[in-house]
Amino acid sequence: MDENGEADRERKREARDENGGSSLRSASLALAIPTLLVAGPLVGLFLGLWVGGALGHSRAGLAVGLLLGCAAAARETIRVIRRIQDQSK
Repeated sequence: MDENGEADRERKREARDENGGSSLRSASLALAIPTLLVAGPLVGLFLGLWVGGALGHSRAGLAVGLLLGCAAAARETIRVIRRIQDQSK
């Protein structure tokens, strides 16, 4: 009877690890979204200012860098959302 009880506990532990690991992964990916939405435009902004300043067009560099940063953040956010959806299937 001890062996059956131990096997039962092991099965329950494995099932909990499988389900818990998946939801934990999904939660960590979901928490990355706000970071992406803040970091992308900021990086684009600073790179745009730097490149624009080097070329003598700081306002144009700022605008282009900010747009590219926003686009990159949106693209990565979509990829993260798709990963979360794939894991939940």
